[in-house]
Amino acid sequence: MAAHTTQTPSPRLLRLPAVAAELGCSLDTLDRLIRRGQMPVVRYPSGRRRIAREDLDRVIESWRSEAR
Repeated sequence: MAAHTTQTPSPRLLRLPAVAAELGCSLDTLDRLIRRGQMPVVRYPSGRRRIAREDLDRVIESWRSEAR
């Protein structure tokens, strides 16, 4: 199960299309990563999801270190 937290909206929270574009993947792939718990997500009370810039940077760095 993915790690979901509820937080106050922040300018450091990114919309899913922007994250998918930065990763070079589709929204379906990003959704799979979220469901598998590989990408932390912040869920608003409305159900909308965002990804914190810090979490995205951390995941990218861990993928880079695994690829070495």
